[in-house]
Amino acid sequence: MSSDIFFLVGYVFIILILYIIPKTKKFAETNTNEIIGITSAYIYLLADIKNDSTNLIAFGFSWKDLNTVLVFTGIGLSLLYIYINFKNKSEFRNDQEIKNSLEQAEKKINDSQTEFYKLCSDIIKSYFHEFFENSNGSGRVSIYKFEENHFTLLGRYSNNPIYNNKGRITYDYNEGFIAIGWQSVMPFEIYGLPKYTAKGKEWKAAIRDKCTISDRTLNKIKMKSSSFFIKRVNNDDSGNPLGIIVVEQLRSNRIDNENITQILDDNHKIIASLIKSMKTLK
Repeated sequence: MSSDIFFLVGYVFIILILYIIPKTKKFAETNTNEIIGITSAYIYLLADIKNDSTNLIAFGFSWKDLNTVLVFTGIGLSLLYIYINFKNKSEFRNDQEIKNSLEQAEKKINDSQTEFYKLCSDIIKSYFHEFFENSNGSGRVSIYKFEENHFTLLGRYSNNPIYNNKGRITYDYNEGFIAIGWQSVMPFEIYGLPKYTAKGKEWKAAIRDKCTISDRTLNKIKMKSSSFFIKRVNNDDSGNPLGIIVVEQLRSNRIDNENITQILDDNHKIIASLIKSMKTLK
C-alpha cells in the first residue's frame, strides 16, 4: 500500500466528514446529487491523470490496473447523477403543476364569489327599490350569512355610492344591533338615534346604551345610521338561522317595517337559497 491510496481514501474521508459533522450534515444531505456529480468528475480526473501510472495503490494493484474500474465507476455515478437530476426536475414540474392548478382553482372560487356578490347585490337593488327611492341616498340593505361565530357579507346595495361598497367583510355575531337581531325571533328595529356630528359622541353613546359594542368597532363603521330594521333568515329545518338582513338609513325616522317585512316574506325562499348556495361556494 502506497501514499497514492490517499487520493481515494482521502476523498471518501472528506465526504464522510460532510455527512457526520452537524454543521455540514444538512448541506450535504440537501446537495447529495451534486456530491455524486462531483465524485463522478473526480474519478474521471483520476482515471485520466493516473492512466499510465504504475504506482501501486493497494493489494498489488496499480493505477493502470484499476483504470478500467475507475472509468466504469465514473460512468455509473454520472448515470446516477443524471437519473436523480431528471427525477427531481420531474417532481418539481409536478409540484409546479399542482401549484398552478391550485392557483387556477382559487381564482375560479374568487371569481365565483365576486359574481355571487354582484348577483346578491342586484337582487337587493331590485327587491328594495321603493325603500331606496324613499331614502333619497341615505339607505342601505345588506345580507349576511352566519358561519360558526361570525357573519360574512353576502351582498349589499345603496343608491349612495359612498355607502355602496363592501367595507368590513365579517362581523362578530355577539356585538352590535346585528347580535340583537340574530337572537330575536321577531324583527329588531330601532330609530330616533342622534345624527352623527363632529366626533359622534352622542351617536356613539346612544348606540352603546342600546347594545354591547366596543369603541373600536364603532370607529370602523363607515355608515353612521340612525335607524335600523334587522331580520333573521330562518332555516327550514332545525338548524340555526341561515343569515340576517340589515336595513339601515342615516335619517332617524322609522323605516317602513311593513313594506320590508312583506318583501322578505314574499322572497324568503329565494333569499334562503342564495345564502345556502354561497355556503357551498366557500
